[in-house]
Amino acid sequence: MLYLEREVPGYEGLEYSAQLLEAALQARNSFLGIEEIEFQYRGSLQQQFYNKVFELLSQNLSQTIFLKMLERLVKQYQANLKSEEGKIALQTYLEEFQSLASNNELGIKLFYEFKRNNFKDFFIAIIELMEYTV
Repeated sequence: MLYLEREVPGYEGLEYSAQLLEAALQARNSFLGIEEIEFQYRGSLQQQFYNKVFELLSQNLSQTIFLKMLERLVKQYQANLKSEEGKIALQTYLEEFQSLASNNELGIKLFYEFKRNNFKDFFIAIIELMEYTV
């Protein structure tokens, strides 16, 4: 974890921005994996699933509760999918979120902010998010 002096005049709030940056860098591969799955699997059932995931993210749940609910949701939607490939994609989606949660406690929260703000380019999004929080 990055350490920044808390009381240096003119740098208030920088520690949180540094934590967000660290979380984003740790989560980069999971972000890209999740986005790739959402881009590649675009059927109506998958779109409905992604919308449900976004609803879960927007509830600001603890990581543990979010992951349990996501696991249930994945199982529910896997039961309705016809292709084995689609079922595997949802399992991979879940695993990416599990990885995201294990890397940094801010990972899932940060991913929600990316989705909520429709950020497309990872590095531009980090810069914009840091500017927003400082």
